[in-house]
Amino acid sequence: MHLHAGYYEANYDLEGIFFKQKDEEIWCLFFQNDFYKLPLKNHFDEYDENFGYLVRKYNIQNDDLTEEIANTLFKGFLLEEGLIK
Repeated sequence: MHLHAGYYEANYDLEGIFFKQKDEEIWCLFFQNDFYKLPLKNHFDEYDENFGYLVRKYNIQNDDLTEEIANTLFKGFLLEEGLIK
């Protein structure tokens, strides 16, 4: 199961993708910075050549990740990394 998230305000066009870990209540956020080439504050070790860096893991119960929640979490990641203001 996966869900796309995006941030399109203030002339930004940034996207991430969430994947649910099988048999767990964990959703993983991937960000393809090879495409965006933005300066990240943190270093991320886990990388998937198709989806980019694993940048966050969230405990979300019962498959309750909605597009609205995903976009809010993605915006939080972008703010924490200083990619948006």
